[in-house]
Amino acid sequence: MAGIEGVALKGKGAADRMPEACATAQLVILAARHEGPVPPGCQLIDQSVLARTGALAIWPEAEGLRMVPARADRRLWSGRP
Repeated sequence: MAGIEGVALKGKGAADRMPEACATAQLVILAARHEGPVPPGCQLIDQSVLARTGALAIWPEAEGLRMVPARADRRLWSGRP
């Protein structure tokens, strides 16, 4: 994604590998819930983030990654709220 290093972690021990992944990537997607702090400079998307936001649209900007819930905009085909 336009020069952004990303890592997706899943499976047994994925949460334990998160700090190492954050050391090399700006974006880490974790197929589990993460408890505790996230290392500086690392954007983490885990199950708790996705439970709050649903699917995310992500794109790079000058100051970092911009993430917006994909369902934020109402569309004709989305049905009524």
